[in-house]
Amino acid sequence: MKRCGIFIFFNEQGVVERYITVLLKSLEEVIDKLIIIINGSILPGEKTKLYNYSKDIYQRENIGFDGGAYKDLFMYLLNNEELAQWDEILLFNDTFYGPFFPWCSTFSIMRKRTCDFWGLSSHLGGREEFLGGEIVSPHVQSYFIVIKRRMFLQPMFYKFWSDLKYPKDYINAVKHFEIYFTEYFIKLGFRYDSWIEVQKENMDKNCLKNSYSIESQVSKLHFPIIKRKMCMIQLYKDLKKTFHYIDINTNYPLKVIYEDINQRCISGKMGPYNPKHVKIFCDKYSEIYLFGKGKYAENIEQYLIDNGIIICGYIVSKVDKKESRLYELGEFEVKSWQGIIVALNQKNLKEVTEVIQKKIPSEQVFFPNYS
Repeated sequence: MKRCGIFIFFNEQGVVERYITVLLKSLEEVIDKLIIIINGSILPGEKTKLYNYSKDIYQRENIGFDGGAYKDLFMYLLNNEELAQWDEILLFNDTFYGPFFPWCSTFSIMRKRTCDFWGLSSHLGGREEFLGGEIVSPHVQSYFIVIKRRMFLQPMFYKFWSDLKYPKDYINAVKHFEIYFTEYFIKLGFRYDSWIEVQKENMDKNCLKNSYSIESQVSKLHFPIIKRKMCMIQLYKDLKKTFHYIDINTNYPLKVIYEDINQRCISGKMGPYNPKHVKIFCDKYSEIYLFGKGKYAENIEQYLIDNGIIICGYIVSKVDKKESRLYELGEFEVKSWQGIIVALNQKNLKEVTEVIQKKIPSEQVFFPNYS
């Protein structure tokens, strides 16, 4: 089985973080050739790091996200003769940490499946909030897609890239590259699969009650990666258990994840609750309260406790049942030494922002940054 990997790299600071080199090194066991496409700028010394893993490195203007980079590669850099030497092509990017388990096991399982392309995970379809509640079709998630030769040697494979317009923003990239990729090839009669759904088929149903938590995916299904965007304070309790499992049961160097998270905090790219900004806010006040008492509040409180900060209570729009340390916003008289962290998802935040702003001075409120 001859396999070519095509890796899309993007970093706003032009830096190759160590989790990237760990990832590229790990894939040497399952790919025969690696092609790297750099979207945007990169520091000269950092580019040298990538040459340790491939001599086929192309740099382009950061236009069209991953879809635009693949389009340029398949239309202008790779011809059919070169493609024909491969049995499979792996398309992947830098948006995840891993692997926590060997890739050879993942590829061995999927080699037995009857499909034309597969991913590590797939979206099951349905309403998607970040697309404004739009109903989306089931699709392979594009951060990791393996395509077999019976599909990529077809003329319609070239046509897909030829017809693809360079996505202008993230939403456009998801709709017209990631989602449409699966829709397009399914309509042509090709079949897709995903590793995580295959694993679920083989698991005892009792083991899957919490299968969509990060920790259970990694510990029970042996899912080999964690998406970078999942490393958020509002998922802190689950991540803490996951990292503990990885530390005890695998050889993966967790330090590279902590390094990347720290760098993202410093650069301001960690949201919606940037740990650095949360700490600066908490240091200003002798008393900290959380607005909200749901899952977000649970996770944020645990994060604060682990960093030596004990909250004084919870504030909610309306108290239905009296509890200790639970206060109704309308009756809460905020003092100058009190800071309030709003612990709400994006939808609920929109509903109460104006009310909070009328009641509490803006400098005493930490709002999550969902932009």
